[in-house]
Amino acid sequence: MDKINKFATAGFFPAAASLLVKSAFFILLAAVIPISSAEAVDIRFTYIGYHNSDLTIRLDIVDSLPADLSAHIDKGAPIAFEYRIEIWKSRPGWFDRLAGAYDLIIRLRYDTWEKKYTILKEEPIGAVEHTLGGRRETFDEISGTGRISIPLDDTSGEFYCIGKLNIKTMSFANFREVESWLKGEISSAKKPELESASNRLGEFIFNTAIRISGLKNISKEIRTEKLEMTDLPIISE
Repeated sequence: MDKINKFATAGFFPAAASLLVKSAFFILLAAVIPISSAEAVDIRFTYIGYHNSDLTIRLDIVDSLPADLSAHIDKGAPIAFEYRIEIWKSRPGWFDRLAGAYDLIIRLRYDTWEKKYTILKEEPIGAVEHTLGGRRETFDEISGTGRISIPLDDTSGEFYCIGKLNIKTMSFANFREVESWLKGEISSAKKPELESASNRLGEFIFNTAIRISGLKNISKEIRTEKLEMTDLPIISE
């Protein structure tokens, strides 16, 4: 299998054939992973601070990933971690108002041939790619948003924060995106070409692999108590 992949990446097989080989290999890998009921993921706001008119906040996964999910990642299943933080202004007697929000999408795939994890982080300021070799450092990269700042136009009154995490099995289109940005083709990854018969067959094989694997999407949402900016630690310059 290792030799087949080397020939494919060297151009001896068409790109579609390489994709079919990898998708078929993923089916075999997924089939040998024991499937249990979906395990929960816990998330927590590990920091909330205030500076000028910005709320600085951090959302993290608590402890480790579920064992089943980690096993699938290590077998090459592409996974997306979608973080969202919302700041809501409380308005008694009326609808609460969304005062600010932040979205972060982390796409992760382990290359079973190269023995490395590739991460693509997509946030409002742009996309950043990382390639890592260790499991521990990879988990550190995907397990939270880091400290981010959300500007607020009105800091009076009470607020509350909502944190959301969706861990999703990636679609075939996103799998093609991963294949593209692993080759340094981030710009073309946004328009995967799925029209050819070979690609449609690849899509069928990939989706079959996902069904066999038993992977389930995981969603978690938390909410803070109501707070005022004067209650928060002030961040120094």
